[in-house]
Amino acid sequence: LSATQESNDFELDVTGRFESIDLSAALGTSYRFDNGLNLGVRYHTSITSMINQEGRAPSFYNGVLQFSIGYFFK
Repeated sequence: LSATQESNDFELDVTGRFESIDLSAALGTSYRFDNGLNLGVRYHTSITSMINQEGRAPSFYNGVLQFSIGYFFK
C-alpha cells in the first residue's frame, strides 16, 4: 500500500520501486488424527521479484512458512 525510506529526518516515498502484485506458489500438507486433532504446514514463495525496476540488484522475494493446529468436533 505504501513504502517510505527515512534518513536524517527526511522521508522519501518509494512505493513506485516495488511491484503491487506478488505472484507466488504454495506447497503444504496436513494430517487429521482419529481423535479430531489436525496439524498442518504450508510454505509460500514468490515467483516474481518484488522490485519494480528491471536489472536492479538485489532482487527481493517473499517467503512464508505457516503452521496450523486445529480440532474437528464430531
